[in-house]
Amino acid sequence: MTENFARHIAEGDQQPELRRQFDLVAASWDAKHGPDSARAAELAARVRYLRSVCGGLGRPRVLDLGCGTGEVLRQLSPVIQAGIGVDISRAMIERARRHSENDRLQFHVADAVQFCNQCQDRFELVLLVGVLDHLPDPDFAVAAVRRVIGPGGRLIIVSPHPWGPIFLLKRLAHFGREVPPANHLSPRRLIALAGQHGLRLVRVRALPYAPWPVLSPLFARLPTTGLFGPRSSLTGAALGAFATEFCLTKACRENSLITPVLSR
Repeated sequence: MTENFARHIAEGDQQPELRRQFDLVAASWDAKHGPDSARAAELAARVRYLRSVCGGLGRPRVLDLGCGTGEVLRQLSPVIQAGIGVDISRAMIERARRHSENDRLQFHVADAVQFCNQCQDRFELVLLVGVLDHLPDPDFAVAAVRRVIGPGGRLIIVSPHPWGPIFLLKRLAHFGREVPPANHLSPRRLIALAGQHGLRLVRVRALPYAPWPVLSPLFARLPTTGLFGPRSSLTGAALGAFATEFCLTKACRENSLITPVLSR
């Protein structure tokens, strides 16, 4: 852990540039990703899934790491007890605070890993929505996030599927470069990483995501079930993204409804 911490601090030198990049897009973020944007159907599908999880947890307290402008927490507010949003971008958090009129939602400017390592509270639901891909050390990040998951709680990680054909086409078109830089893990790699930190898979869920916004309405109309089921590492490849839902290993053993880990 000491070695990982030292590496995280060293790689933290990248954080000012990452913060700067997200600060630059904060003003236009909702117009490009919010409920009135070309990606509205993607957001709606994500919120429906997260609301169903919240229903199963019974109005949980939610920690949204990398919350951006806070749209996901605002959409979840009717079905949660309270929510805390954390983002490295001050401009994003300023917009989140300005747009939120719910006193049960709080927003903080902080590095997600450092926040989790210093946080004394525990949450029934922790979210990393399109965030883990941008963190310099996913292993260290998952170790930190595990600390803030309460008994019986869930961790949900939402990511683009790196094997999606359209996603691969976009990477090829941009010569493999992304801005901000990102390292996209497949479901298999993500599940293996989580398992190293005492987290077990509950389920993998396909979610719509189009690398180019103009294709978003088309991807959102694709069926969420089909050739690749919830046990396949290809779940979400056709639709564009996937959500992996984890619980603490001990809690998983006590729940007979847990989905087995990936079979291929």
